[in-house]
Amino acid sequence: MMRKVVVMFCCFSIMAISLFACPSPGNLRYGPNPPHIGDTLWADWDPNPDVTSAVYGWYQLGGSSNGSKTAFAGGTGRYYFHVQLGASDGKGGVSWGTPADVYLDVNRAIYSFAPAKRYLAKGASTNIDLKLNCPISSYQIYINGTLWKSGKKLAAGTTSFSWNGKINNAFALGDNLIWVSITRNGVIDQASMHCTVFGVTITTATTTTMNISSEPVMPSPTFHADLVPASLSKTGFVFNWYLEMEFKQGNRNDKHRIPIDTNTKIEVKDSGDWAPVFGTLLAGGDVTVSVTVSRGNSGGLNITKSGYKIKGENASGATYRTGASTQESVTMYFESKFCHFSLTDNWPTKSSDGRGWGLMQLTNPVATVAQVWSWIENRTAGCNLLQTKYNEGLAYPAYVRNTLGYTQATDWSTDEQRWTEGFQRYYSGNAYIWVLDVPGKKTGTGHWVIRDSPYPQKPGFKYGVRSWNTTVSVNAGSLPGDWRP
Repeated sequence: MMRKVVVMFCCFSIMAISLFACPSPGNLRYGPNPPHIGDTLWADWDPNPDVTSAVYGWYQLGGSSNGSKTAFAGGTGRYYFHVQLGASDGKGGVSWGTPADVYLDVNRAIYSFAPAKRYLAKGASTNIDLKLNCPISSYQIYINGTLWKSGKKLAAGTTSFSWNGKINNAFALGDNLIWVSITRNGVIDQASMHCTVFGVTITTATTTTMNISSEPVMPSPTFHADLVPASLSKTGFVFNWYLEMEFKQGNRNDKHRIPIDTNTKIEVKDSGDWAPVFGTLLAGGDVTVSVTVSRGNSGGLNITKSGYKIKGENASGATYRTGASTQESVTMYFESKFCHFSLTDNWPTKSSDGRGWGLMQLTNPVATVAQVWSWIENRTAGCNLLQTKYNEGLAYPAYVRNTLGYTQATDWSTDEQRWTEGFQRYYSGNAYIWVLDVPGKKTGTGHWVIRDSPYPQKPGFKYGVRSWNTTVSVNAGSLPGDWRP
């Protein structure tokens, strides 16, 4: 900063001897104004015609250099010019006037030297600004002792040097000492500053696989963002988090984000820890976590880490069957062997064609996200669907009579017929067909016959029949060998 130049004039006393006038410095001039290191300081005056002698010199606090009208400003500090003029007293002597003093405060050539960003995210850019009070002859800028920039003349004012926070031999993660040395008329001025380059890594205290519990409840992971180098304190840093989850298997293409709003991140100050709140969301998939770390105007450093997975844990077979009827339990058995999640990889159980999901292999209508991941939602939807298919089966004989025109088609007379038809419809198709006793006569008598199979690729696959037979066995206390406990 420029120092104020103080000029002090002292009035000359009036001498009462002879007729000679008291000599005066007249218009005392000095410069440069303001002065800087490397300048030649000067002072002169309009002499009085009667002046016959003069005493003048330059003085700096702590030292002096006399006998010249100029002085070289080799350093900062206060310099002053002292002048005293005298005239002959007519007796062979000199009559001296009152001294006059001019004070000059010499300033540095460097006004300021600082980065636009005190903290700099790795890979981000900033300007290093060198502001000069006066022109200079040459400059050198060093980063951690290694010459980075150098050049010849620079004018007064601000010169900006662009710095990218990439790491090489000169720049390092952590604290970087940056200093400048300038030369002005042989005089050196120096300044230094610090700029911290930081990186970040993401870790978590849990394993990379975080399962939905058998209750079911979402996992509670805590993700950690660690500054690099580790010696950096997190105080003053801001961490903005979000999480994305994607499940792409079979016919699923489910995507979720925490927080839900794509323009929002969860801000955590002074700590790199974040425990996402899933709220009502119950879902899994491949998880990617992102955090943007910043401090002041450092520029945000974003890092993303993938490889996390949210899968699921099975409840026991007995838990799945709690409160279910035998028919509902038999349907769960044939659809998934009482496994909402795969026993091999913990992903939701899916059908071979990738369309059926979970405990009851919901296919049509397409399972919701909750039904894919929550066995409770899946079982509820599956049991409701089974009841719907059972009711459709009950109405089937009337449909054959009234719509298809087989007027003698009879209603079901046994639970075996009713449930065999209902089970089959849950899987697909229907179990029975009406066969005329006299072919071609739709109004004639006939009887119900089990279809061999509604699936040419699965001859003899009688889903409805098998389900009914298993229902009978279970009710009798005879369980299949792979009936999961």
